[in-house]
Amino acid sequence: SIWKCSKGCAIVTCNPASMGRMWASMGPHRLARRVLFGGVKVPVHQANLLAARGHHVTVVSKGGRPDWYRLDGDFRKVSTFDAGELPHADVTVATFWTTIRAAAAVTFGRAVHYCQGFEATFLHNVAEHAAILEAYRTAIPCIAVSPHLAALVQEQFGRPTRVVPPCLERFWRPAWRRRPGRPPKITVLGPFENRWKGV
Repeated sequence: SIWKCSKGCAIVTCNPASMGRMWASMGPHRLARRVLFGGVKVPVHQANLLAARGHHVTVVSKGGRPDWYRLDGDFRKVSTFDAGELPHADVTVATFWTTIRAAAAVTFGRAVHYCQGFEATFLHNVAEHAAILEAYRTAIPCIAVSPHLAALVQEQFGRPTRVVPPCLERFWRPAWRRRPGRPPKITVLGPFENRWKGV
């Protein structure tokens, strides 16, 4: 099925019976360093879930295949995200601001931006903020991992959005308890390399 937005764009929602072909692009800095954190792990996990439902999924990166997380779909290393190097797909997913324009430029299927965080609010990349804002002005639909990101993209850039929270791993089970421990503990996650979430 297709979700139509007010600006004439469309997001193809996945139907396992259609055996759709998809590819997800990973930002060049991420897999090139082959680092383990949510910004890379979540799209790879989503690719695995789509592959498990019968979709043909290809993850495309300028870096090597991750060796720290199982990837069930295909993997293609490319030197550039130019449309000629990308596999033909029904849905092309940009997973970082540097891949939004490449996804929008494909001449086949639909393009969508999977947004896990608004990169122009980070402090370690202030020199890139103007380029990030320009990329976010690209008129493709956005799938955001949280309501506040969806609202930000829709309100500031006029792009249609949908909220799709990241999936938990099958092995994750919360421990049952009657009340919080004494004293209660709160965990705030983020990378050590830069300031995120006020930490």
